[in-house]
Amino acid sequence: MARGWRLRLNPQDRVGLLHYLAGDYEAAELKLAQAAVRPGSVAFDVGANIGYWTLELSRMVGARGHVFAFEPEPENFQLLLANLRLNGATNVTPVPIGLSSAAGDRRLFRSNSNAGDYSFGRVNDARDSVIVRCERMDQFCDENRCRPDFLKVDVQGHELEVFEGARGLGADWDSVVQAVVEFDRDSLARSQIDAAEFLRRFLTEGFELRPIRRDGLADPITVADITAFSADPMNDRLNLFLDHARVTAERAAY
Repeated sequence: MARGWRLRLNPQDRVGLLHYLAGDYEAAELKLAQAAVRPGSVAFDVGANIGYWTLELSRMVGARGHVFAFEPEPENFQLLLANLRLNGATNVTPVPIGLSSAAGDRRLFRSNSNAGDYSFGRVNDARDSVIVRCERMDQFCDENRCRPDFLKVDVQGHELEVFEGARGLGADWDSVVQAVVEFDRDSLARSQIDAAEFLRRFLTEGFELRPIRRDGLADPITVADITAFSADPMNDRLNLFLDHARVTAERAAY
């Protein structure tokens, strides 16, 4: 059991077992999501893995809301399906694809010890891989007549590609989205993305970026902070809370 959920786990996923069985995995992030996600909302879990966040979002959006859970890796996807069934999560659509900047097939590199560390970025150690299908978020939304109110994005350095694939949502995207997004320096390096540029891109897009600490949200990252923040070893891996809605509302007030 993890936070009251029955979870079928991969016994080879040593990192995942430690996270989920501890019972408090990403508790601060989930508390912030609980405050941001309203009943009746549409939430996207991008990089759903086995469904831990998916189930939490399912509870947050309630019976009138809906969750789309994107997981391209076949074994993880089967565990996701099993966990949705185990917990009776009927307001979730599991989707066996990745989200990216372009539709098509991509090679996903897998880890032998951490099923949450599957990456589109090349790695130095010997990993097996699988070809998976990717789509753009705006294309998926148009085809399924949906728009996300909230995103959780944990895709091991592929985050910018996910957001690039949402550009076609236009004003719908700018006005409503809040998100929890991973910042992982090693994953970004595997994807050949500079950590400072990663932060700068989100700020340029109009998002407010706030690091999530165990005790809640830290102060927003500014352009002047980028170099120091991205170089600080304390920030090697953490999650960021992105808020487009707040920035949009502040601009409208002037």
